Amino acid sequence: MSVDLAPTPAPSRRRDRPEARPQTRRRTKGTAIAAIAAGTALLLGGTGTLAVWSTQTALTAGPIESGNLDLLLDTTEGVWTLQGLVGGLLTLDPATISAVRIVPGDVLTLTQPLEVVLEGDTLAGDLSLSSTDVVGGALAPYVDVDLAVTGLGSAVDDTYRITPDTDGELTAQVTITFDPATTGQLGANTTLDLSNLVFSLTQVAD
Repeated sequence: MSVDLAPTPAPSRRRDRPEARPQTRRRTKGTAIAAIAAGTALLLGGTGTLAVWSTQTALTAGPIESGNLDLLLDTTEGVWTLQGLVGGLLTLDPATISAVRIVPGDVLTLTQPLEVVLEGDTLAGDLSLSSTDVVGGALAPYVDVDLAVTGLGSAVDDTYRITPDTDGELTAQVTITFDPATTGQLGANTTLDLSNLVFSLTQVAD
């Protein structure tokens, strides 16, 4: 009986080595996981946006409207009168009032209807008359311009305070008085520009 003493071939080492392809896959998978983790960190701590709970509820109060402040007047409704030291009261034609020549002691009066509109829960207005440049030059020291408004009491600093309870149809009276104590020829041949009489209505801010 013969015995085969030939050595048994050693197993191939190639089979015992791990294949290179699975290592590549593991590296790729690890890189992807790291990238996802880094992206998540950026979203949590950076400028990204994550979905979160939210809710909202609209008011049911409805719309509101703004108020209004307005001053309406028709100059054709104004009545001009002139009272001098002598003679009676003269009613003047507004169309030819520029032809009037006033002298010391004259009182020129405008009675002007106007409408004040104040719409607002907290609104109040100051009504005043600007007479800047109405009287100028040599006539300025001898002519006085005053405003009175029927039903509003006394003015404070030439201004009338109006509220939504006192607005509506009002009557303003502008009085221009040429000082009767003016002597010599003081103020003679000087212009008094009535077109510079301006009614103003301003919202109260204090």
